[in-house]
Amino acid sequence: MVGRVIKHFIAALRDLDGRVIALCLVIFLADMVCGFFVASFPIYAREAGMSLPVIGAVTTVAALVQLAVAIPFGVLSDRLGRSGFIITGVAAITLNMFAMAWGPSLWLLPLCPVINGLAVTIVFQLGHAHMGDITTPAQRSLAFGLNSSAMALGFGLGPYLGGLLGDRYGYGVAYFCVALIGCAYLVPARACHRERPQVRRFGSGSLLSGARLMLGRPDLRLVAFGNLLLGMTFTGILSTFVPLYGKELLLTQAAIGSMFVTRSLVSAAGRLANSLLVRRAGSMSVMVVALFFIDVAVFGIGTTTRPGVMAACLALEGLAYGGFMVAGLTYVANHTTAVNRGAAGGVYAMASALGGCIAPWILGIVAEQWGVRSVFFVAGATLAVGLAIFAAQAAALQKIPGPASPDEEVVPASV
Repeated sequence: MVGRVIKHFIAALRDLDGRVIALCLVIFLADMVCGFFVASFPIYAREAGMSLPVIGAVTTVAALVQLAVAIPFGVLSDRLGRSGFIITGVAAITLNMFAMAWGPSLWLLPLCPVINGLAVTIVFQLGHAHMGDITTPAQRSLAFGLNSSAMALGFGLGPYLGGLLGDRYGYGVAYFCVALIGCAYLVPARACHRERPQVRRFGSGSLLSGARLMLGRPDLRLVAFGNLLLGMTFTGILSTFVPLYGKELLLTQAAIGSMFVTRSLVSAAGRLANSLLVRRAGSMSVMVVALFFIDVAVFGIGTTTRPGVMAACLALEGLAYGGFMVAGLTYVANHTTAVNRGAAGGVYAMASALGGCIAPWILGIVAEQWGVRSVFFVAGATLAVGLAIFAAQAAALQKIPGPASPDEEVVPASV
């Protein structure tokens, strides 16, 4: 049985366009750079003399900028094509890291998270849309499984390698080395740029047709709602409060970091398996199950003081998070076309960013009033309500024949 699955997987890999692998490499390297930036910027800025309120304000502004530009960049990519934007985003990430390596500057540092946020929106959001453009429906679950695995590996490896360099040689050298990695991923990014002229026909139709499609279709609205819950969980709970909870339990920074590395590795390993599960069980079913296990993990973290159990809960969340990501991206790609996929992906990404903007602020008030541990119970209860809504709507949609999926465009051949 296992041999048949492996054989089927290898055959499916051979069917993928070479640009899929190139795009996954771009995503992997970009997430390495961005992962190190996210993990190191607060410490670097603090050492440069930036106050904690300013660091928090800059981070919030960067998140709001990402929220604001998600749809406009998607619309522009529908009009002009995506690969040129992806190359521009890669270049922006690289130049941003060189600026950090140049040395701390109180006038430049506040701009770096904003630039990073803009570049992340371009590379990852439009990268997902481009993945849909260069694959067929039968290929997409595997392609997005590879893509999201590359993201998880990069985000786990970047902070680890960058942290080693920073501890040994200082942050300036670490940023410079990471910037050199950025120069390296310009090569696979250029490989993603090969498109036939007919792909440039994206301008046909209304500018906001993709956004209207996402908001007008009940199933696509539901998928965006699920992504909002995902953004609330990752940004609002795990990235913000798990490290603080670990510090309350007197865990070392190395122990906390190792938990997140483990989460990334488990998530990456499980995303390819999740891609096969999406093909078997369907995207909606996988999303419901993924949200359930994420909620179990959130409650689990709040009920324990043991590092091993916390690490297991984080690993479970990472596995489920990857399952939702593969299923959600596949569903959106399969129900859009190259004419509207960028704008539709912008709405989908904006939902996650909205959850990430709202949750830290509200849960911060909860933590201030009742302690950090209470955050996981409040967030778990909120997520349980969201899961109930999502599951009920998904079941209702299964009983009602949905609108026909849009005609798939012809996947552009390599030149």
